[in-house]
Amino acid sequence: MLPRFATAALLGLLTFGAVSPAARLPSLADSAIQQITAAELRRHVAVLASDRLAGRAVGHAGNREAEQYIAGAFRDSGILPVVPDYLQPVAVYQPRLGPDARLTIAAGARSLWPAVGARADEFRSVD
Repeated sequence: MLPRFATAALLGLLTFGAVSPAARLPSLADSAIQQITAAELRRHVAVLASDRLAGRAVGHAGNREAEQYIAGAFRDSGILPVVPDYLQPVAVYQPRLGPDARLTIAAGARSLWPAVGARADEFRSVD
C-alpha cells in the first residue's frame, strides 16, 4: 500500500496533471487515498504553509526548505526516487527589472504610479 503522504501527493499530481478527465486512479492508489485522514493532510499543509517557509518563490530559502520537506516525506514513506534525492533540476526564467522600471496603473484618463515601496495612499499622478 502506498504511504499516506505519498498518496496525497500522487492525488494532487493526478488531479492537476491528468491528461483526460476520464482518467482513473489505479485501485491501489484509490484505496490508499481513502485511508488519508484530515489530520494528516492538515499537518503537511501546516508545515508547507507556515511562516517558517515564507518566501516560497523559486530559488528562495523557503522554497528550498519546502522541497526538502516533500523529498523527506517521500523518502520516509519508502518511495523510490526517480531522480537522485527526489529533486529534478529545471531551468526557470526569472525576469529582472532594471532601476528605471515602473508600474503604471491606468483607469480611464487618469494614470497613477507607485514609488518603490509605496503604500496605496502614496501613489503619484502621472497626469
